[in-house]
Amino acid sequence: MATKHQLDIIVNDKTQRALGGIQGNLTRLQKGFGQVSTAAKAFVAVLAAREIVQFGQTIIDAGAQFQVFRNQLRLVTKGQEDLNRVFGLLQQTARANRTSFEETIDLFTKLRISTEALGFSEERVVNVTSKLSQALQVAGADGNTASSVIRQFGQAMASGEVRGDEFRSLVEGLGPALAIMARESGITVGELRKMSQQGELTAETMFKIFENSEALTGAFQSMSITTGQLQTRLGDAFQAAAARIAEASG
Repeated sequence: MATKHQLDIIVNDKTQRALGGIQGNLTRLQKGFGQVSTAAKAFVAVLAAREIVQFGQTIIDAGAQFQVFRNQLRLVTKGQEDLNRVFGLLQQTARANRTSFEETIDLFTKLRISTEALGFSEERVVNVTSKLSQALQVAGADGNTASSVIRQFGQAMASGEVRGDEFRSLVEGLGPALAIMARESGITVGELRKMSQQGELTAETMFKIFENSEALTGAFQSMSITTGQLQTRLGDAFQAAAARIAEASG
Protein backbone atom coordinates (compact mmCIF):
# COMPACT_ATOMS: atom_id res chain seq x y z
CA MET A 1 0.00 0.00 0.00
CA ALA A 2 1.40 3.39 -0.99
CA THR A 3 2.31 5.79 1.76
CA LYS A 4 1.16 9.40 1.91
CA HIS A 5 4.63 10.53 0.93
CA GLN A 6 4.59 8.33 -2.18
CA LEU A 7 1.12 9.62 -3.16
CA ASP A 8 2.31 13.19 -2.86
CA ILE A 9 5.26 12.43 -5.17
CA ILE A 10 2.98 10.74 -7.75
CA VAL A 11 0.39 13.58 -7.65
CA ASN A 12 3.03 16.30 -7.90
CA ASP A 13 4.75 14.52 -10.79
CA LYS A 14 1.52 14.11 -12.77
CA THR A 15 0.49 17.69 -12.05
CA GLN A 16 3.81 19.04 -13.27
CA ARG A 17 3.67 16.91 -16.39
CA ALA A 18 0.07 18.11 -17.09
CA LEU A 19 1.08 21.72 -16.57
CA GLY A 20 4.07 21.20 -18.78
CA GLY A 21 1.85 19.80 -21.49
CA ILE A 22 -0.53 22.75 -21.20
CA GLN A 23 2.40 25.17 -21.35
CA GLY A 24 3.71 23.40 -24.45
CA ASN A 25 0.31 23.63 -26.10
CA LEU A 26 0.07 27.32 -25.27
CA THR A 27 3.52 27.93 -26.73
CA ARG A 28 2.62 26.12 -29.95
CA LEU A 29 -0.71 28.00 -30.08
CA GLN A 30 1.07 31.33 -29.69
CA LYS A 31 3.47 30.40 -32.48
CA GLY A 32 0.52 29.42 -34.63
CA PHE A 33 -1.21 32.75 -33.96
CA GLY A 34 2.03 34.53 -34.73
CA GLN A 35 2.21 32.82 -38.10
CA VAL A 36 -1.45 33.59 -38.81
CA SER A 37 -0.91 37.21 -37.77
CA THR A 38 2.08 37.53 -40.09
CA ALA A 39 0.13 36.01 -42.97
CA ALA A 40 -2.87 38.24 -42.23
CA LYS A 41 -0.67 41.35 -42.21
CA ALA A 42 0.84 40.33 -45.52
CA PHE A 43 -2.61 39.71 -46.99
CA VAL A 44 -3.87 43.09 -45.78
CA ALA A 45 -0.78 44.74 -47.24
CA VAL A 46 -1.48 43.12 -50.62
CA LEU A 47 -5.12 44.30 -50.52
CA ALA A 48 -4.07 47.81 -49.53
CA ALA A 49 -1.54 47.98 -52.35
CA ARG A 50 -4.14 46.80 -54.85
CA GLU A 51 -6.67 49.37 -53.62
CA ILE A 52 -4.07 52.12 -53.88
CA VAL A 53 -3.29 51.11 -57.45
CA GLN A 54 -7.00 51.02 -58.33
CA PHE A 55 -7.62 54.40 -56.73
CA GLY A 56 -4.67 55.83 -58.61
CA GLN A 57 -6.07 54.48 -61.86
CA THR A 58 -9.46 56.00 -61.00
CA ILE A 59 -7.81 59.40 -60.58
CA ILE A 60 -5.99 59.02 -63.90
CA ASP A 61 -9.20 57.98 -65.69
CA ALA A 62 -11.17 60.88 -64.18
CA GLY A 63 -8.51 63.37 -65.22
CA ALA A 64 -8.49 61.96 -68.74
CA GLN A 65 -12.31 62.07 -68.98
CA PHE A 66 -12.47 65.68 -67.85
CA GLN A 67 -9.85 66.54 -70.44
CA VAL A 68 -12.14 65.02 -73.07
CA PHE A 69 -14.99 67.21 -71.77
CA ARG A 70 -12.81 70.32 -71.97
CA ASN A 71 -11.71 69.46 -75.50
CA GLN A 72 -15.37 69.15 -76.52
CA LEU A 73 -16.12 72.58 -75.12
CA ARG A 74 -13.04 74.13 -76.77
CA LEU A 75 -14.82 73.59 -80.08
CA VAL A 76 -17.66 75.92 -79.08
CA THR A 77 -16.04 78.42 -76.68
CA LYS A 78 -13.57 81.26 -77.07
CA GLY A 79 -10.44 81.06 -74.94
CA GLN A 80 -9.62 79.50 -71.58
CA GLU A 81 -11.63 81.94 -69.48
CA ASP A 82 -14.78 81.36 -71.53
CA LEU A 83 -14.17 77.61 -71.39
CA ASN A 84 -13.87 77.61 -67.59
CA ARG A 85 -17.02 79.70 -67.19
CA VAL A 86 -19.16 77.46 -69.43
CA PHE A 87 -17.66 74.35 -67.85
CA GLY A 88 -18.79 75.56 -64.41
CA LEU A 89 -22.27 76.49 -65.69
CA LEU A 90 -22.77 73.03 -67.16
CA GLN A 91 -21.64 71.34 -63.95
CA GLN A 92 -24.29 73.33 -62.06
CA THR A 93 -26.88 72.48 -64.73
CA ALA A 94 -26.15 68.75 -64.51
CA ARG A 95 -26.48 68.77 -60.71
CA ALA A 96 -29.73 70.77 -60.80
CA ASN A 97 -31.28 68.51 -63.46
CA ARG A 98 -30.08 65.21 -61.91
CA THR A 99 -28.42 64.23 -65.17
CA SER A 100 -24.89 63.09 -65.84
CA PHE A 101 -22.28 65.72 -66.59
CA GLU A 102 -21.21 63.82 -69.70
CA GLU A 103 -24.74 63.89 -71.16
CA THR A 104 -25.11 67.59 -70.34
CA ILE A 105 -21.80 68.44 -72.04
CA ASP A 106 -22.80 66.44 -75.11
CA LEU A 107 -26.24 68.07 -75.34
CA PHE A 108 -24.88 71.59 -74.94
CA THR A 109 -22.18 71.04 -77.56
CA LYS A 110 -24.71 69.79 -80.11
CA LEU A 111 -27.12 72.65 -79.43
CA ARG A 112 -24.35 75.24 -79.49
CA ILE A 113 -23.22 74.07 -82.93
CA SER A 114 -26.76 73.81 -84.34
CA THR A 115 -27.82 77.25 -83.03
CA GLU A 116 -24.63 79.08 -84.01
CA ALA A 117 -26.26 80.70 -87.05
CA LEU A 118 -29.08 82.04 -84.85
CA GLY A 119 -26.65 84.09 -82.79
CA PHE A 120 -27.84 82.91 -79.37
CA SER A 121 -25.54 83.57 -76.43
CA GLU A 122 -23.89 80.74 -74.50
CA GLU A 123 -26.07 81.47 -71.46
CA ARG A 124 -29.25 81.09 -73.51
CA VAL A 125 -28.05 77.80 -74.97
CA VAL A 126 -27.13 76.55 -71.49
CA ASN A 127 -30.67 77.47 -70.36
CA VAL A 128 -32.31 75.58 -73.23
CA THR A 129 -29.95 72.66 -72.65
CA SER A 130 -31.32 72.58 -69.11
CA LYS A 131 -34.95 72.86 -70.24
CA LEU A 132 -34.61 70.12 -72.86
CA SER A 133 -33.03 67.86 -70.25
CA GLN A 134 -35.94 68.56 -67.89
CA ALA A 135 -38.48 67.94 -70.66
CA LEU A 136 -37.00 64.52 -71.41
CA GLN A 137 -37.25 63.54 -67.76
CA VAL A 138 -40.81 64.84 -67.38
CA ALA A 139 -41.74 62.82 -70.47
CA GLY A 140 -40.00 59.74 -69.08
CA ALA A 141 -38.03 59.31 -72.31
CA ASP A 142 -35.70 56.31 -72.53
CA GLY A 143 -32.22 56.49 -74.02
CA ASN A 144 -33.23 55.87 -77.64
CA THR A 145 -36.13 58.32 -77.48
CA ALA A 146 -33.94 60.99 -75.88
CA SER A 147 -31.31 60.58 -78.60
CA SER A 148 -33.99 60.91 -81.29
CA VAL A 149 -35.45 64.07 -79.71
CA ILE A 150 -32.03 65.68 -79.35
CA ARG A 151 -31.15 64.84 -82.95
CA GLN A 152 -34.43 66.20 -84.34
CA PHE A 153 -34.30 69.33 -82.19
CA GLY A 154 -30.71 69.97 -83.29
CA GLN A 155 -31.63 69.53 -86.95
CA ALA A 156 -34.50 71.96 -86.56
CA MET A 157 -32.25 74.56 -84.94
CA ALA A 158 -29.65 74.15 -87.69
CA SER A 159 -32.18 74.44 -90.53
CA GLY A 160 -33.93 77.47 -89.02
CA GLU A 161 -37.41 75.93 -88.90
CA VAL A 162 -39.23 72.98 -87.32
CA ARG A 163 -40.70 70.97 -90.14
CA GLY A 164 -43.55 68.49 -89.94
CA ASP A 165 -41.48 65.32 -89.49
CA GLU A 166 -39.22 66.97 -86.90
CA PHE A 167 -42.20 68.31 -84.98
CA ARG A 168 -43.85 64.87 -85.04
CA SER A 169 -40.73 63.35 -83.49
CA LEU A 170 -40.70 66.03 -80.77
CA VAL A 171 -44.36 65.36 -79.97
CA GLU A 172 -43.77 61.61 -79.77
CA GLY A 173 -40.65 61.99 -77.62
CA LEU A 174 -41.65 64.84 -75.31
CA GLY A 175 -45.41 64.22 -75.06
CA PRO A 176 -46.69 65.84 -71.82
CA ALA A 177 -43.64 68.09 -71.49
CA LEU A 178 -44.34 69.71 -74.87
CA ALA A 179 -48.02 70.10 -73.93
CA ILE A 180 -47.01 71.90 -70.72
CA MET A 181 -44.79 74.35 -72.61
CA ALA A 182 -47.30 74.93 -75.40
CA ARG A 183 -50.14 75.63 -72.96
CA GLU A 184 -47.94 78.08 -71.04
CA SER A 185 -47.04 79.94 -74.27
CA GLY A 186 -50.72 80.30 -75.22
CA ILE A 187 -50.41 78.05 -78.28
CA THR A 188 -51.80 74.54 -78.38
CA VAL A 189 -49.83 71.56 -79.65
CA GLY A 190 -52.32 71.33 -82.52
CA GLU A 191 -51.62 74.93 -83.53
CA LEU A 192 -47.88 74.30 -83.36
CA ARG A 193 -48.31 71.24 -85.57
CA LYS A 194 -50.25 73.27 -88.14
CA MET A 195 -47.52 75.93 -88.10
CA SER A 196 -44.85 73.27 -88.67
CA GLN A 197 -46.81 71.82 -91.62
CA GLN A 198 -47.12 75.26 -93.18
CA GLY A 199 -43.45 76.10 -92.63
CA GLU A 200 -44.28 78.84 -90.11
CA LEU A 201 -42.74 77.30 -86.98
CA THR A 202 -39.28 78.83 -86.90
CA ALA A 203 -36.34 77.49 -84.90
CA GLU A 204 -36.24 80.72 -82.89
CA THR A 205 -39.93 80.34 -81.93
CA MET A 206 -39.37 76.78 -80.76
CA PHE A 207 -36.20 77.80 -78.93
CA LYS A 208 -38.08 80.53 -77.05
CA ILE A 209 -40.88 78.14 -76.07
CA PHE A 210 -38.29 76.08 -74.21
CA GLU A 211 -36.36 79.09 -72.96
CA ASN A 212 -39.33 80.91 -71.43
CA SER A 213 -41.09 77.94 -69.84
CA GLU A 214 -41.36 78.09 -66.05
CA ALA A 215 -44.14 75.50 -65.82
CA LEU A 216 -41.79 72.86 -67.24
CA THR A 217 -39.24 73.51 -64.50
CA GLY A 218 -42.03 73.39 -61.92
CA ALA A 219 -43.24 70.03 -63.23
CA PHE A 220 -39.70 68.66 -63.16
CA GLN A 221 -39.03 69.87 -59.63
CA SER A 222 -42.25 68.28 -58.39
CA MET A 223 -40.91 64.85 -59.38
CA SER A 224 -39.23 62.80 -56.66
CA ILE A 225 -35.55 62.12 -57.14
CA THR A 226 -34.87 58.50 -58.09
CA THR A 227 -32.19 56.12 -56.85
CA GLY A 228 -30.63 56.16 -60.30
CA GLN A 229 -30.43 59.96 -60.25
CA LEU A 230 -28.80 59.87 -56.81
CA GLN A 231 -26.23 57.38 -58.10
CA THR A 232 -25.55 59.61 -61.09
CA ARG A 233 -25.07 62.64 -58.85
CA LEU A 234 -22.75 60.73 -56.52
CA GLY A 235 -20.75 59.33 -59.44
CA ASP A 236 -20.31 62.77 -60.99
CA ALA A 237 -19.25 64.27 -57.64
CA PHE A 238 -16.65 61.54 -57.12
CA GLN A 239 -15.36 61.90 -60.68
CA ALA A 240 -15.06 65.67 -60.29
CA ALA A 241 -13.15 65.27 -57.02
CA ALA A 242 -10.83 62.68 -58.58
CA ALA A 243 -10.24 64.95 -61.57
CA ARG A 244 -9.24 67.80 -59.24
CA ILE A 245 -6.78 65.47 -57.49
CA ALA A 246 -5.37 64.47 -60.88
CA GLU A 247 -4.98 68.10 -61.90
CA ALA A 248 -3.36 69.10 -58.61
CA SER A 249 -0.98 66.13 -58.52
CA GLY A 250 -0.12 66.11 -62.21
